[in-house]
Amino acid sequence: MVGRTKGFDNVTAQRSQNMAAIRGKNTKPEMIIRRLLRLIGYPGYRLHRRDLPGKPDIAFIGRKKAVLGSVDKVIDVGSHI
Repeated sequence: MVGRTKGFDNVTAQRSQNMAAIRGKNTKPEMIIRRLLRLIGYPGYRLHRRDLPGKPDIAFIGRKKAVLGSVDKVIDVGSHI
């Protein structure tokens, strides 16, 4: 293999450190949205449902609505619940 060394070199170690610092769940914007939802009276959501398309961060199963990771899109998931 050309250009590859055995073990970790500086580039892959730095990349690994960067990727470990990136959080996929419970991010600050997500926590703000969840707090606001509780304040305005929308409890009863489920988090990070893997059985729904796109794995939404917040899913209202009874209302058949979900909030995706971009947090600016609410989608109707009625046919999937």
